[in-house]
Amino acid sequence: MMHIRRVLCVGAAFALLGTLGCRAVERQLEPTPPSLRELREANRLMKGEHYDQAAVAYRSWLANYGTHPDDAAVPLALFQLGRCYWHMRDYPRAVTAFETLKTRYGDSPDPAIQKAVRAAELGLEDIEKQTGHSPARPDNGDWQF
Repeated sequence: MMHIRRVLCVGAAFALLGTLGCRAVERQLEPTPPSLRELREANRLMKGEHYDQAAVAYRSWLANYGTHPDDAAVPLALFQLGRCYWHMRDYPRAVTAFETLKTRYGDSPDPAIQKAVRAAELGLEDIEKQTGHSPARPDNGDWQF
């Protein structure tokens, strides 16, 4: 029963942060129209629980627009990508996305990014409990999603 409550708490935290974080980013940023359309499409797929398609959309968005480290949408897209993989139980890729988020943005002063980092940490803890293995960064440093 305790495990079910924990999974529900992690899932609720992910859902809340995903919704609030994406809206906050859309209000903060003035991205180019194609990038905004693609990010909104990824968010729509995620909200509709089409996790495999959403993961493809987030990966594409990150590849096309995720090269600016100061862009507040990048860490939240990484978080959403990790959520997609978490929901699909593709834990190695979820760990990669969450660890990338923590490594690149763990020291960010932005409150929305800090919420994403904390939620990613909860996701990593949940993966460890579900798999019995401590998530670890790949030794080769290959951060492919």
